[in-house]
Amino acid sequence: MLDNMLHVMAKQMLDAFRAEIAGKYAWDAKPQDYASGRAILDAEPRLQIHVLLALNERYEWILDPLQNALYARSLPWTAEELEQLLACSGHRDYRWSGVLRPVQRFVEQGNSLTPAMKAALSTMLQCATTIRMTFPS
Repeated sequence: MLDNMLHVMAKQMLDAFRAEIAGKYAWDAKPQDYASGRAILDAEPRLQIHVLLALNERYEWILDPLQNALYARSLPWTAEELEQLLACSGHRDYRWSGVLRPVQRFVEQGNSLTPAMKAALSTMLQCATTIRMTFPS
């Protein structure tokens, strides 16, 4: 129940940020320059995780600076949350560097990858290999 409430709150915070940057020359909208962005950056870490999960439900380039700022933080991800993050990120947008940061930290903390994480990472590797074969350098 708490996770559902956090996810709803995260989506509301994202909607406020979208509304605040709408109509502005916001290709590089730094979240710290907006009240709604600062609210996200100042939110408790569990809520920031849900903001990232909500951001990964659909890609919006205009939110990249916010997403990057949150991925750079050492947030207290659970294995289940990382599985969810990888599942919604692994096959669709090829923008994996941010997604891989919390996974790397999770492993560095002595945790093991779950079978679902391994499967999602394998899917990412297959996509990357396909892209490389399709668009050789």
